[in-house]
Amino acid sequence: MTILTMKHQLDNCAIVSRMQQACNARSDAQLARFLQETSSAVSTWRKAKSPPFSACYTVSVLTGCNMEWLLHGDKPPRSLLGKSVRANLPSIYVERFASLFSEYVEIASRLRLFSVNHETSTKDIERFGRNLFEEFVTSSTNGEFSK
Repeated sequence: MTILTMKHQLDNCAIVSRMQQACNARSDAQLARFLQETSSAVSTWRKAKSPPFSACYTVSVLTGCNMEWLLHGDKPPRSLLGKSVRANLPSIYVERFASLFSEYVEIASRLRLFSVNHETSTKDIERFGRNLFEEFVTSSTNGEFSK
């Protein structure tokens, strides 16, 4: 389904395809997983009367692709010209994950599920959590991770 705008005709199927390309998703199911949506939602976007602006915005925030490219296909981002796109999540997510990770490590240590060296600092654990989070996000956006 397409709609007319003042400048361009928007093609929802092409928009969803660019969203997949930006997220390194090979299917509607992978795109849905990346955006925490259902596969049927992605399918609905293709047939809708208007473009999935909200989903485009989310893809733009998470991948760094600009909305103009997602909607119109003009000037593909440099990251799509031979390089893989890596999610660019707001640092608040990374920091929250690192903090929770640190808390869980401390709880697991107290429960003696594993031991933490007395020289290991909370900052070291949080740094490890940030690295783990970044690795997870990179793997999931490159299609290496699946639920």
